[in-house]
Amino acid sequence: MPRLLNALGFVAFVVGAVALAFALYILLAGVIGWNPFSNVRPMLASVNSMAVMALIGVVLLVIGAMLAVAAARAEWRREMQAVVAP
Repeated sequence: MPRLLNALGFVAFVVGAVALAFALYILLAGVIGWNPFSNVRPMLASVNSMAVMALIGVVLLVIGAMLAVAAARAEWRREMQAVVAP
């Protein structure tokens, strides 16, 4: 179970980081207008979409961190049970 929680936490953390990076891209390219990759604004160029992506990213980062803590606690319990009752 700790391995599953750890893997799910890692996936949620990475997806959250990607969502935050995409929100930063929307901010730079769509809202501010600075786009080093092309002269066209992205399709999702609005403050609302940037805020939603940033919120999703932060929520996923927090969920990933909470799953990592749960995995660490489960691993600690498993080690304590192995020591106390072999």
